[in-house]
Amino acid sequence: MPIQDQKRLECIKQLRFEQGWTLQQIADSLDPKISRERVRQLIGNSGKYVVSQKKKEIALAHPELTNKELGDLLGLIPTSVNKYRKGTRHVMFGGNAKLAYEAEEYISGVLNEHGIGHTLVPRNTGHDVELESGKCAEISSAYKTWAPPSLSSYPYYRFRICNRLADYYICIIMTTKTVFVIPSCDVPKYYIYIFWPTKKKSKFAKYLNNFDLLR
Repeated sequence: MPIQDQKRLECIKQLRFEQGWTLQQIADSLDPKISRERVRQLIGNSGKYVVSQKKKEIALAHPELTNKELGDLLGLIPTSVNKYRKGTRHVMFGGNAKLAYEAEEYISGVLNEHGIGHTLVPRNTGHDVELESGKCAEISSAYKTWAPPSLSSYPYYRFRICNRLADYYICIIMTTKTVFVIPSCDVPKYYIYIFWPTKKKSKFAKYLNNFDLLR
């Protein structure tokens, strides 16, 4: 192999295996350009593990990116990014998952302000927060009233219960950042309905900002 071609091949390998470039990115960067398939033929499948590890390092270093954003960065489809992020927390894209993520991050900040040691756990763990005490909590958020107020009733919010095994349930009205910390013994089976604000005596009013329960 001529020295010039050998240097070019070494450059291609460095881009692929050390910097984690995709085959298409490498093909587009060369002058003269070659096809993606030609790049694959030149370097073969050797170093595939190195590339995979490099992508995993990048994925774990950027929890602030969604799967789509990280996929664009790594040249992967969003579903392929999941294998690098399994068991980790990261920003979610759109829908209820993103709203839940925002609520969890807000509650984490509030717990830090109150000096309550905790860890936010990855999604699909079964709960959202592990406390230093060894107990766990689920976070449920509401972004709007479940039913609008009328002349005969106060506005109320619905919070879904996903995990019946949590020790505490932290319900947050995101529009006003109103937080209720409720022990499992006072939680219904499927949903928590909270009328707020209300002039009447509320069952859950005593749990308003009751973060001491989590200590």
